[in-house]
Amino acid sequence: MITNGSDLGADSHATLQYGFVAIENQFGSFTQSGHEVQVNYTIATDGMNEKGLTVSTQSLYRSQYPMWDGQKNDKTLVWSLKLAGWILGSFPNVSEVVKRFNASDCDVVVSNLDMPPEWGFHWAIADAHGQSIVLQFQEGKPRIYRNTVGVLTNDPWFPWQVENLNSYSFLRLELNETENKIGVDASEILDFPANWPPGKNVVPFNMGHGLNLGGIPGDASPPSRFVKTFFQREVALQNSPPTNLDEYRVLATGLLNSVFIPLGLTGPDFGKKVTSDHTSYNTLRIPQIGFYAYRTHSDMQWQFINVSALNFEGDRNTTNFMNVDKFGFNDITADFATSSGNGRRLRGA
Repeated sequence: MITNGSDLGADSHATLQYGFVAIENQFGSFTQSGHEVQVNYTIATDGMNEKGLTVSTQSLYRSQYPMWDGQKNDKTLVWSLKLAGWILGSFPNVSEVVKRFNASDCDVVVSNLDMPPEWGFHWAIADAHGQSIVLQFQEGKPRIYRNTVGVLTNDPWFPWQVENLNSYSFLRLELNETENKIGVDASEILDFPANWPPGKNVVPFNMGHGLNLGGIPGDASPPSRFVKTFFQREVALQNSPPTNLDEYRVLATGLLNSVFIPLGLTGPDFGKKVTSDHTSYNTLRIPQIGFYAYRTHSDMQWQFINVSALNFEGDRNTTNFMNVDKFGFNDITADFATSSGNGRRLRGA
């Protein structure tokens, strides 16, 4: 979705200040008190605005939003499902978001309007100045955390996820063979070849690579994905620091690949029209240059948008949609139509 400021807050007459590009998700139904409720909501869940502010929505079932009192007409009501779009259209940077929500007389009430817990969220917010925060709602109040670890998944609360990293302090940048080495000669048991290097017939011995991260969690749970993403990124950055933007994008893509959740991996579908947990889309954002790329569960090819090149002037209440639920391949046949790898002509290509 590319919007110049559609109505995303409680006030249907409000006009947002900043245009933005966003991924939209459509909600068709939910279960409440044992009954299926049919709805038709299309909301922005991830995006970048013209100032470089980015927002990513993540589920957080234990969110505790404030109750909306209709008598407080001096407050701005923002439905939790539409908060991402409202933030993208209302703020130029993280500092302004923090200022608005941390004010002692905060005039914004974010409510889930009695929706079920499955519709609870928290938000990763970053900007072109390098600032990054997590916005959560606990005990009916906004909680803002500086995201110095640079990772966010889902339940439980963000501070718990950060402290849980301590449980994996044994992970290493590399495996030191001389550190706390236990050695038992196993040559007679394992029948090592005669030309086997001296000392290699002692167990345990690192026969390959990757055991520096031995014990890192690999399941699809939010805590495991948090730990895995954090440690893989930090180890990669220190052992082989990227030297240019393309190398950073390759690293980011690899990290996202490592925690990708296919349909059905965590359990069966919930119903005819409701699929099980899965990675519905990924995004790559570089706010400093307006780089915004996305890919979907069914199409892993990155699609790129240069947000800084878009014209958001004019009608502030127009919206253009783009298809982000397709399956396709980038056909490069023409690149090989004249010659093959060994120099022979390709006929019929």
